[in-house]
Amino acid sequence: RRPRVLMLHSGGTLGMEASLSFEQDGDLREGSGGVYEDKLQPGRFLENVLGLVPELSMLGADLQLQVWCNVDSCRLVPSDWSAMARELDRQRNAFDSFVVITGTDTLAYVASALSFMLVGFNKPVVVTGSQRPLSMARSDARQNLADAVTCAVDGIGFVREVCVCFGGLLLRGNRTKKTHSIAYRAFSSPTFPPLARLGMDIIFRHDLLLPEMEYTPRFDICPYVMRVPVVPGLDPYLAYGSVAERGIRGVILEVFGVGNCDDRDEAGWIPWVRDMRVEGVEFFLTSQCEDGHLYPDRYRSGKAALLLGAKNSKLMTCEAATVKLMLALANPSISLADNLAGES
Repeated sequence: RRPRVLMLHSGGTLGMEASLSFEQDGDLREGSGGVYEDKLQPGRFLENVLGLVPELSMLGADLQLQVWCNVDSCRLVPSDWSAMARELDRQRNAFDSFVVITGTDTLAYVASALSFMLVGFNKPVVVTGSQRPLSMARSDARQNLADAVTCAVDGIGFVREVCVCFGGLLLRGNRTKKTHSIAYRAFSSPTFPPLARLGMDIIFRHDLLLPEMEYTPRFDICPYVMRVPVVPGLDPYLAYGSVAERGIRGVILEVFGVGNCDDRDEAGWIPWVRDMRVEGVEFFLTSQCEDGHLYPDRYRSGKAALLLGAKNSKLMTCEAATVKLMLALANPSISLADNLAGES
């Protein structure tokens, strides 16, 4: 039988109303942020997609489209990621593979969340989007959509993880970052090679793909996590005070280089971490660098943070670390030290 592929649409630029969102010169209308049709109908939208991307019907798959929502991705919050994961879980046995369409601004968060919530899903889940709406001239949406569906179909049987397909690359979902605001190759994976490159042929790196794992879905998530970059000369007591008193349960502390910050007491960073740990706040260390391993134990400040109970994210992106901490806070069985889905 033909493989069954579910396309789950959650909005983003790909499904934006181009005529209402962009000026004639192709620039986004100032202050609009894009216009989204409130009651997008799956059947009509799929017809439009197949009309604009006719090659989708040539890929040998039975495509079904579900409009889960149609919003700017900046409005997707952790509870939405959880609901999206639950929907994929509900449909898991009915389809052979999945394509998730979302906006580029929070795509890295969405892909990371799905990868951690659906560990061992063991079917292709390919996340994609676009920099321009599908109906616009020179849109990258057509190629991204065709590539994503192709990877979802061709990857059945050996792609068992959440991936991002964008700009001719297939990337591990929880290693993906948006690294360019306007280029069509907007995403990269600084700490891990692409899982596949798409050109005239699709070259999969089978040696990099995750093996089959026991399916362990987890949908509970704690959104009370904040990212705190270490800034030279900034007093964290002045800038943040007691984050615990305001309900924050976890902090992604973005340190310098391989894991450094000013360790002097008068600088405030180590005393602040100590005080927040006493108040029950969890700390997860990441680097302000895009690439390279984190070795906080090589510095006095990093070692002090580790001794206070902060955890080392190793090679994780800030987006993946943020989502993983949210899940760990809501699921005591998750250890931040564990490599759940190839994230570090």
